[in-house]
Amino acid sequence: MPTFSTVKQLVTGAGCFEQLGQLARGLGRRALVVTGKHAMKEAGVTDRACNLLKAAGAEHVLFEQIGGEPTAAQVDAGRKMCAETECDMVVGIGGGSAMDAAKAIAALVRSDAPTAEYVQGRKADADRVLPCICAPTTSGTGAEVTPNAVISHPASTVKVSVRGRGVLPTAALVDPDLTITCPPGVTAASGMDALTHAIEAYVSIHATPVTDALSFHAARLLLRNLPAAYADGHDRAAREACSYASTLAGIALANARLGVIHGIAHPLGIRYHVPHGVCCGVLLPASIRLNHAAAVEKYRWLSHVAGDDIEKAVERMLDAMNVGRTLREYNIPERDFAAITKESMPSGSLKANPKKVTEEDVFQILRQVAG
Repeated sequence: MPTFSTVKQLVTGAGCFEQLGQLARGLGRRALVVTGKHAMKEAGVTDRACNLLKAAGAEHVLFEQIGGEPTAAQVDAGRKMCAETECDMVVGIGGGSAMDAAKAIAALVRSDAPTAEYVQGRKADADRVLPCICAPTTSGTGAEVTPNAVISHPASTVKVSVRGRGVLPTAALVDPDLTITCPPGVTAASGMDALTHAIEAYVSIHATPVTDALSFHAARLLLRNLPAAYADGHDRAAREACSYASTLAGIALANARLGVIHGIAHPLGIRYHVPHGVCCGVLLPASIRLNHAAAVEKYRWLSHVAGDDIEKAVERMLDAMNVGRTLREYNIPERDFAAITKESMPSGSLKANPKKVTEEDVFQILRQVAG
């Protein structure tokens, strides 16, 4: 039977980040604060977080080593610092990378095996984790509400995750004000990631009426507000809509899973270092064509809220946000398509796609967006 799970406490709304100290103090006495190397400090978010923790009587230790996707080595370093400084909770603040690192550290700090073993399939022990609070500063990954952490590892040629109930954060603070300083390019890429999450979860074979409600509303919010957030980062109504949409889509994907786009996007990101959300955006129209016959009614509803055929609406959004719609624009050569196809097929995301995906399907999607 389908089950549904999410974080124990979800705090939302403009200004809710102010509750960080009180929320943390209810979970422990000393927090390992995991952030990126530069953006959070430059935006003043790191200092603000530390001051909020201090005001609530919670001690903190900063771990600011995350740049780009977190590596197994960085997670090991965070685990070591967390243990040596006797932190009893973890706070992740930033985009998906910082939150994924925080979740992995919290899930594995009391375990003995190196992070690489968990990346390669070993399960985290859900009974040995530290409490973890996540606060997103982009509207995209939904990592604040998902039970997995994407970690890169040199031995792997595909994106892999540390997974399990123990990786799901204890609490999430979703404050749209934290996204105001997000640059337009990051807004576009993260927003297309969130829209892909919403649409893939909506048409997934594991979708339920509960996840449909979340994913459909998330898609509606993004289709109607993402271009505005891109055009004016200080449009607070648009930022709020995108923040809620990202989290709703994250909850939906955590329970309904994803589809063919994420199976292909991961090797593209590993091979060519194209932002994950950009890969998703490029692939989204072709995936709709592939899956349309298997989910006609759901795509019809998406077209209804988009005010146009959903495929055309997505293409219009990409153009409005200056996101290139072909792989050629990202220097991805057609000669690599066969290898990319092979690397895409083992992805678990393909198993939830509404149409059973073959190698030929993947290859044809790549051909369609080749440029």
